[in-house]
Amino acid sequence: FRSYCTQTKKYEKMVRSTEPKILQLIDEDFAAKLRVGNNISASIVMFTMRVNNGVAEILLVNEYSTFDWDSKWKSPAGKMLPGESWEDTIKRKLPLETGLSAKSSKFCFGAEFSSTRSERHFKIFILIPEFEGELSENTDGKISKREWKSVCETERKINRAQQFALSHIIETAKSLNLEFGKALMNNY
Repeated sequence: FRSYCTQTKKYEKMVRSTEPKILQLIDEDFAAKLRVGNNISASIVMFTMRVNNGVAEILLVNEYSTFDWDSKWKSPAGKMLPGESWEDTIKRKLPLETGLSAKSSKFCFGAEFSSTRSERHFKIFILIPEFEGELSENTDGKISKREWKSVCETERKINRAQQFALSHIIETAKSLNLEFGKALMNNY
C-alpha cells in the first residue's frame, strides 16, 4: 500500500508540473477568426449544461484508460480541423462524444496555452445551454462513460484548466438564463 501511495503522489506531481500555462486570453472576435494550420492548433471545450430538479448539472465524459486510477473526467472537447470554425467543431464533435446536438452555444472565453511543441495552441471554452437528443454511445471509441454531474462535483473531477474555465461558464450561464441562475445560486 505504501508503494502504491508513493507512486500515486509521484504521478500527481508529474501531472501538475506538466499542465499547460495560460500565455494570453483571447476574445470572441479572435476566436471567430481563428483557423488551425501553419503551426497553430486549437481545441474546443464544450460545457453542456442543464437544470435537473433545480440542480445545475454539467455533462462530463470519461475517456478509456488502462488503469482505473488514471481515468479522466472532462467536458466533451475536440480539436479544430483545418478550415473549421469553433461552431463547426461543436457540430462535429458533440454528437460523436455524447449523441447530443447543440441548439445554441455561447463563447465564454479562450486562451493561448503553452505547448511542448513548436506550435501555438489555443483552447476555446464554450457553454452549450440548449441541446437536443439523448446521451448515446460514442462512435469514435474514446469515451467510456457519459454522466451529468452537479457543478460542485464537476469542479472536483475536472483538470485545472477546466476548473479555471468553469467560473467563466457559470457567470455566462447566470446571465443567459434565469433558471440556470437560480439553480446555480441554490446549489453552488
